Amino acid sequence: MLPNRVSGKKETYFNEALAQWDWFCQSGMINERNLINDSLTDDCANNGGTEWSYNQGVILGALVELDAASGYDYYIDTAHSMAKAAISGLTDSDGILHDPCEPNCGADAS
Repeated sequence: MLPNRVSGKKETYFNEALAQWDWFCQSGMINERNLINDSLTDDCANNGGTEWSYNQGVILGALVELDAASGYDYYIDTAHSMAKAAISGLTDSDGILHDPCEPNCGADAS
């Protein structure tokens, strides 16, 4: 995240990151299981689609960066909650993270 990596305009980049996080939280992408779905419908509702492992990782990384930039526990606490949801919802009995289509994902992983 730019506020953690550039010396100029840190506040500008941080405020933009906060605005993006606020939008994301309101977007409907986070489902009732605290996992990130694949996309939104045309009317901007959660599409109920696949909860891909990489979508969880992107958000966890962003929250860690927001925590580093802000120092507020909210972001790391949210990351922890979402990580627990991913571990609970996307791992097998051996604790291995899998996407729902595995081992028979198509060429586009669907």
